[in-house]
Amino acid sequence: MQTLSAAQVWREFEGSSEAHRTKSLPRGHIHQTYVIESEGSSHAILQRLNKQVFRDPETLIANAGRIEPHLKTSHLMAPRIFTRSGHPCHVDSQGEYWRAFQYVRPSRSLTLPESEAQCYSAGQAFGQFQSALRDLRAQDLRICIEGFQDFGVVSRGFASAIESDACDRVSHSRRFADRLAALKDQAPSLSGPSGVVHGDGKFNNLLFHQDTDRVIALLDLDTVMWHRRALDFGDLVRAGAVRGGEQDEQAELELTWVRAFATGFRVGAGDLVPESGQLMDALLHVTCMLSLRFYADHLNGDEYFRVETPGENLARAKGQCALLEQLLSRRTEVQRAIEAG
Repeated sequence: MQTLSAAQVWREFEGSSEAHRTKSLPRGHIHQTYVIESEGSSHAILQRLNKQVFRDPETLIANAGRIEPHLKTSHLMAPRIFTRSGHPCHVDSQGEYWRAFQYVRPSRSLTLPESEAQCYSAGQAFGQFQSALRDLRAQDLRICIEGFQDFGVVSRGFASAIESDACDRVSHSRRFADRLAALKDQAPSLSGPSGVVHGDGKFNNLLFHQDTDRVIALLDLDTVMWHRRALDFGDLVRAGAVRGGEQDEQAELELTWVRAFATGFRVGAGDLVPESGQLMDALLHVTCMLSLRFYADHLNGDEYFRVETPGENLARAKGQCALLEQLLSRRTEVQRAIEAG
């Protein structure tokens, strides 16, 4: 069956598409994302949801409906374009789910920070996000992915992937598998207050104002859940406080960025902020968990995280494992940076 093009689907959101063109974006590990351009400028963001990961896309729609009214009480935006039917998603003839977001102007997205001011704003935004949703309860949100961000589930999945070796990849990375298995026992458990968190608190899930270092929107709200509040901070620092990408084994942790993230997060979260030790534990916990998840996905045939080239998830796992080792060796100074924030 022929796959519908993004341009064809876009007509369901905005009638005629003659004045528009679509361009695929590599952004994100999960969904297929397109930018809709009109008269030379970006008009909207269109996504085809990954049903292999989110098996019940209706849960995303239901959760968005609970989240968005609360965000309107803060300065953070959650813009959305609805279909002509008034429903926030379009289901095509092949059962694929599509959604569209208004393009936020004037804005820019960044892969990594360029300054301490941006780190401060990023931390503040995730803290404000948690604060804006403080009135929601665990039962107010539906579970999108069973076991997501559950270290026990991830650890068991890691062991199962090694045992099954579905794609015959263990033999090529056995030394790394043993190294990671030994390290995972050093990852502390999450502790501290619980509440509604973003669940995927990466730096590149933020939109900054085009001309300032102020965050104006948070993206990718698919994993909003009830969890330990320190989780978002740990993920933000893991992905944003290094000079390098997720798969860079030589990436160096930037302590001034760690401090700025912590300062902003405290200001944004206010009385909800966890203790410094709990924030440090979250950083170690999340870094280890991501390494386990990347490696398990590599062994399982790259079913969860999209890859552009073979072995990309293995490289991501190695990068996060190297970062975990760096965090453990520099734990005292990283803890001081968090406390100084």
